Amino acid sequence: MFLAGLSIPGRTGEDVGPSGQNIQKDAGINQRDIRSDHNARLEKINKIDLEIFDIEAMYWAWRIKDKDTTYYDLLDKSKRWIILAETKNKLFAKIQENLDTGTVRALTAAEQDKLDDAKSRIRAILSDGAPEHPGLAAQRAQMAKVDEIDKEILDIRARYWAFRIKNDGDVTYDTLLAYSKKWVGIKETTTKLMEKIKGLLAGGDITPLDELEHNQLDDAHARIRAILR
Repeated sequence: MFLAGLSIPGRTGEDVGPSGQNIQKDAGINQRDIRSDHNARLEKINKIDLEIFDIEAMYWAWRIKDKDTTYYDLLDKSKRWIILAETKNKLFAKIQENLDTGTVRALTAAEQDKLDDAKSRIRAILSDGAPEHPGLAAQRAQMAKVDEIDKEILDIRARYWAFRIKNDGDVTYDTLLAYSKKWVGIKETTTKLMEKIKGLLAGGDITPLDELEHNQLDDAHARIRAILR
């Protein structure tokens, strides 16, 4: 996935560099080095993927059950994942098994922490002196767009959740905080949101959203879903 095409000047491929070496030969060596580096990174990533195999399968099965995504949407998105094909096939088989057997549940806080730590270690492997993988760059661009929308509606979302916690009573702050760790978005923005909610709860009465604000919230969520498709 880190392979880069190298163009060789000249019609016969016999151009030489300053040291008299054949450029075509050097390019072949360089490509082999890149492939070797890529394979070494993929091997390290695979070890981490196997460490969290059951946790990740449960994570995705829960998101599917919670209607945050579908099995086939996830399968399509997985084309951009940096993962060994064999491991990915086993992961999707396990996700399907969890769904079929009805053993799906939300991750515990400890499991979520372990998953987050693993993803952080994988990002470190990918960023360690290597050009950014196209799939990772695309994901980063996606998250930037999502974050832009999240920031637009930060105050509205904070009031929406604070009102539900204080007046509707169908969710608690602690439960929402646990769920927020699984939300798609930039961690810093989610932290700001939870801090705003806590501030509203500590204050006086919370004003419910009006119709315009509900529409703004719905529109923002629709735009985010369109980005993540």
